[in-house]
Amino acid sequence: MKILVPDASVILKWVLEDKESNRDTATMLLKGWVEQEHEFIVPSLWLYEVGNVLGIKRPKDAEKILEILLEYKFKEVKITKDVANIAFSLMRECRGVTFYDTIYHAVAIKNKGTMVTADKTYYDTAKDKGSLLLL
Repeated sequence: MKILVPDASVILKWVLEDKESNRDTATMLLKGWVEQEHEFIVPSLWLYEVGNVLGIKRPKDAEKILEILLEYKFKEVKITKDVANIAFSLMRECRGVTFYDTIYHAVAIKNKGTMVTADKTYYDTAKDKGSLLLL
């Protein structure tokens, strides 16, 4: 089964307002996961990134939205030494990217999957490293 690693920018499209660009495409990815067309793997970091944005953009219903996302029970992986090393390598090779972004990419590389992002800046910077898809 194909492994996808959606980053926070994709996960947030599932729960934020309809005005989000590419929301339909992001929702199709979620539907595909529900229908077992592909597997999702996410680094444990996803919860902190998504929770932070929800707390800022949707403070009144952040708890409820996060509860819904947690009920999906995505396969979470811990950030191991190997994954962190891949992330740091990506940071060195792709100037200006953050550990937050590269950790999703590293999880995809380590698990022979594909990171899916809506972050065009990250995509443009790291696309040559493979295992990366722009939403």
